[in-house]
Amino acid sequence: MNQETAVAYGAENMAREFDMPIIAGSNLKGARGQYKVIFTLTSGNHCKLKQGEITKGFTKQWEEDILSTTQYLL
Repeated sequence: MNQETAVAYGAENMAREFDMPIIAGSNLKGARGQYKVIFTLTSGNHCKLKQGEITKGFTKQWEEDILSTTQYLL
């Protein structure tokens, strides 16, 4: 949101330690009372990425999700 934010690197560290992919979900509002979740693979080959790149990727996705659905936040 155009400002520095503290994040925990737990998911990224666990993905590296256990060699598992990170999957992120985006909520989309459909008709009244109906929601859809779209799952995307954030990182499949995380061994080649530097520390922090995975977390930066999914926080950027969260930011895009928040900015695209601001009418539902308050």
